[in-house]
Formats: sequence, C-alpha cells, structure tokens
Amino acid sequence: FNDYVKSSSQFGQQHGSGFNNINFDFSDLSDLFGGSSRKSARRNKGGGGFSSMFDDIFNINGASRTHSRPKAQSQKGKDYHYTMEVDFKEAVNGTSKKFSYLKETTCATCGGQGLNQKSQICGECSGKGVFNKTEKLTVKIPAGIDEGTKVRLAGKGGRGLYNGPTGDLILTMKITTHPYFSRQGKDIFIDLPISVSEAILGGKAVVPTMSGKATIKIPAGSQSGNKLRLRGKGVKDKSETGDQYCLIKIIVPPSVDQESKQLLEQFDSLNPYRPRGEDYENS
Repeated sequence: FNDYVKSSSQFGQQHGSGFNNINFDFSDLSDLFGGSSRKSARRNKGGGGFSSMFDDIFNINGASRTHSRPKAQSQKGKDYHYTMEVDFKEAVNGTSKKFSYLKETTCATCGGQGLNQKSQICGECSGKGVFNKTEKLTVKIPAGIDEGTKVRLAGKGGRGLYNGPTGDLILTMKITTHPYFSRQGKDIFIDLPISVSEAILGGKAVVPTMSGKATIKIPAGSQSGNKLRLRGKGVKDKSETGDQYCLIKIIVPPSVDQESKQLLEQFDSLNPYRPRGEDYENS
C-alpha cells in the first residue's frame, strides 16, 4: 500500500495532477451542476438540482428524512350466511331455536400472532393465529316470517381486520311444508273433508288452526270448493292478522251396502236433480 501511495504522489508531481493538488469538496460539484449563483434561489424554492441530490444521499446537512408508513384501514369481518329450517307452525307463530355454526376465532393462546412466547409455532392454532370454533346460540324467530326471510344477527360473523368491527350472521329461512296447511301471504288454507250427508244437511266440524282447535259451521247444500272463513286465524304480524280458509271437499264412500243403494235410489227419485245442465252437455 505504501508503494502505491508513493507512486501515486510521484505521478502527480510529474503530470501536474493527482489528489495532492486537488481541493475537492461537494460545493465544487454543486457549482458544476447547479451553479453557485443559483444557491439562494434553490434554497428559497426548497432545494433541487445535483446539490439537493447529494444532500439526500449523504445527509450532508444532518437532516434525517423519515417516510411515514400509511396506517392500515380497519375492515369489517366477513358475513356468514347459513340456511335455517323452520317448521310451518313455528314460522307462523314465532319461536326460539338453537343454532350451531363454525366461526373463525382469534387464538387466545398466541393472541392471533401464530407464535407463542418462545417464538415457536403456536400449538393451539398451528401457527395460523385463528381457528374455527363451534359457536352455539339461540335465535329468536319472529312470528309471520315467510320463505326466504333473512334474519341478521349483528356481530356474530367473522372477525374484523385492524380493529375493524366483527361481521354479521345472516340466516335465510327455509320453511318446511305441512301435510294439511298451506299459506298465501297472511292467509292460511286447509282442506275440510265432509260427507255427503253433511254436504246436504249441513252440520258442524272441528278443524285445526295455528292456535288450536276451532269449530266451524257447515251450511246445508255445501259444494266441493266452497270456502268457509275463520276470521283472525291466519298469520299475525305487527300490522295485521290474516284469516284461515277451509276448502270443502265432499268425500263419497268407496262402497255402500245394498240397503244404502236402495235408499239412495229412493232419495234420487224424490229429489230429481241434474248436476250437469244442458249448457254443459251441449258445450
């Protein structure tokens, strides 16, 4: 190294150049690329040019330049969507049902970091910071819900990000069919089977409703398809209550004995009646 310095010095003395004859500082570069006459102008304008670039790179003026990192915005957790099956009567009258589902939960052992206090992978969540936990709750089903009605449970969904709010649990109602009842809006419908004698003579019948049993009067001369109304026995909600309609269906016995046949023939002769008129036959 000493030989290198010595030869460099001799080279400078011989050729009139070298490091010994140069007074080099950054102001020379500033004058060369920016011009000393424009220093004050650059200072007034906040800097610029080659001098400013050197200030940035070498921090000549001792000023520390820090770049603030943008703060992450909080995000709401995802909503969970499930289908809940509800019995026909439960949908009409309202009820409370127990419901279980899988919910993403922050690991309590590692606090969602994925590592334990020894900086090892958390054994509780396998390093994921979260795990799916079975959540059990009781859901209140309001009276009068219909097929496809959505019930929202706030704060029962996925966890939020960056201190964001938890998502919601949204349950879509699927109402099961009933063997006897059907529904149109707020009205309930049910078939009312009656005998031939009930249709002719009239009478009373006990019918089921959404709130228990009720007695309905069958008018004499009832026909199949006639509707009998029970007021206020339909679907109830905050605004109004529907009705229940009983649709008459005359049921003929599959077979009768000989004596009954004779009585029916006698009845027919005493009460001549043509259910199919000429218009029907000639149509």
